[in-house]
Amino acid sequence: MNLLRRHLRLLCLLLALPLLWAAGAAVAAPGERSSSDVPGSGKPAPVVGERIAIPELKTIDGKVIGAADLKGKVVIIEYWASWCPFCQKQLPYFEKLHRAKAGEGLVIIGLNIEKDEAKARGFVNTRKLSFPVVMTTPAIDSTLRRPKGLPVTYVIGRDGLLKRIETGEMFEEDVAELGDLVGPAKK
Repeated sequence: MNLLRRHLRLLCLLLALPLLWAAGAAVAAPGERSSSDVPGSGKPAPVVGERIAIPELKTIDGKVIGAADLKGKVVIIEYWASWCPFCQKQLPYFEKLHRAKAGEGLVIIGLNIEKDEAKARGFVNTRKLSFPVVMTTPAIDSTLRRPKGLPVTYVIGRDGLLKRIETGEMFEEDVAELGDLVGPAKK
């Protein structure tokens, strides 16, 4: 009986190892490089503490977001797609955060990775998302260096440094917690 238990424990451990490895690889400490590269570029994903230069962005409703619009603000960049179930689930949480913190210096920018802008626009209108949404381009991906996976969330501090990067689904309380990073604006 003891031999059977030991074999079962060993089997459970062997089955759990790939999951433990994946969980460890998904969480990089500040300053460490993620093992994922930017899709198609061979460039490493950004790291916490790195300065992130956001290029000029054109939203799906024709507005332009430039560096001056983002200076001194906390910026959350959310890579998403309408076909991504995790994105569908968490985008309403970002909308709620946007409505609560936009007046305190928080800017949320949705970067849609799809080729069909009409599909993205329909999704935004159906879900009543009010934060700016941009269609990503190879130039944007090259500058921001999006790691593999969806959704991907960058949190960039008022100082322009990457404070946090999340790959995968975030729960409502996790998204709400990002609002704590806003803090008071410096004068």
